Amino acid sequence: MKTQFLTRCLLPVLLVPYTAIAAASLVVTGPDFSMPGDLVVLTAKTDTQTVVCAWTVIPPETVDGKYLVCDGGRSLVFASRLPGTYYFNAATVIDGKPVTSIHRLDNVLPDATPQPPPEPPLPPPPVVNVDAEIAALQQLAATKAVELVKSQFFDREKKALSESFFATAKWLEQNNACSASGACEAATPEQVRTKQRENSRRYLSSVNREAWQTWNAWNNEIGKKLAEIDAAKNLTSAQIGEAYKQIGKGLQ
Repeated sequence: MKTQFLTRCLLPVLLVPYTAIAAASLVVTGPDFSMPGDLVVLTAKTDTQTVVCAWTVIPPETVDGKYLVCDGGRSLVFASRLPGTYYFNAATVIDGKPVTSIHRLDNVLPDATPQPPPEPPLPPPPVVNVDAEIAALQQLAATKAVELVKSQFFDREKKALSESFFATAKWLEQNNACSASGACEAATPEQVRTKQRENSRRYLSSVNREAWQTWNAWNNEIGKKLAEIDAAKNLTSAQIGEAYKQIGKGLQ
């Protein structure tokens, strides 16, 4: 009989806070994480408005003087240098019923894991002074001729090959003038190379039928260097003509 009485009397009392909290809608909004020293602002709200609340911070022994209730109790401002987990309890009465809401904040140190250093920036592309590179072809042509070509007709072949480059440069100048006036189309890079090969063979063969093979290694070296300059600076027809002249001068 006594047990039944206690159950009938005490059970409704025990259930009041639970049902009141479940029926009302109160929430504390704010960040879930912060770093020591950060300023954190928490606000108590219902679905439609902010609410004046009484605030309790747990654990109380670590937060003395580290928070301030603002806006008449609608918000709380918090900052602490101590890392840890803090609980902020907001309590109020809505429609005559007590309600509470608890917000957890983890105040944590930043990740101390060392980060890999950033990738170094790529070096800038080399600056190519095209005029200097073209002018250097003169010395390169002369040096490589002595280094790579062994022929009893060396001087005569060298002179003939020089004339072939001047002949191609002159042909290219004429083509440039013709295309500028609209009388013909500009020669393509492949047409220019083909013209120089034809001139080289013809001029060298006038001295020695085997000269083309004798000068093949030299021709490959000079052609490779000219291709490098062209790839870096996309040479104009006028610049290619000047390059041929410099090669011709190196062979004189």
